Amino acid sequence: RHVPIGEGLRGEYFLNNGSEGPVVTRIDAGIQFNWQEGAPAPGVPADGFRVEWTGKIQGPVNGSLTLEAEADDELEVWIDGKSLLTATYGKLGRSRNLKMEKGKWYDFRARLKEDAGEAKAILYWESHDMARQIVAPAFFRAFAGPAPEARTSDSRARGRAVQQALLLGAALDRRLR
Repeated sequence: RHVPIGEGLRGEYFLNNGSEGPVVTRIDAGIQFNWQEGAPAPGVPADGFRVEWTGKIQGPVNGSLTLEAEADDELEVWIDGKSLLTATYGKLGRSRNLKMEKGKWYDFRARLKEDAGEAKAILYWESHDMARQIVAPAFFRAFAGPAPEARTSDSRARGRAVQQALLLGAALDRRLR
């Protein structure tokens, strides 16, 4: 179990020069960016970066749906550890027959690689019952880390666990600003 800290995805921004850790970590509402030739964040160059988004995605409908992505230069998307699509500059990436349950949460990961020129990453979905649309922030959740365990079922222990989770989320939020 992990502590949810709100809508969106954890975005980690790396330099493509092999740097060890991210230079920027923040919560992004979703994947709908068109930076054109600008930098995605302070401290990150306009060219030669990558972004790794992690969190959960919630099924919008029961049954099959299709994910689609626009990217410049390359965007790959995984759900529950399975690579579903890769979009590259000038070529939409499309998944086939992704089965989801409405309201169920799935592990989500995406990686954008930007080499040079304009940078873009936009994620859409559609189904027989749902028109093509950008995946809205309400369908993503970011997490701060392992949830504190309440060892007893009494309300004081649950209250302490909730308080610890809120403090952890607030601490992460302050670090991301």
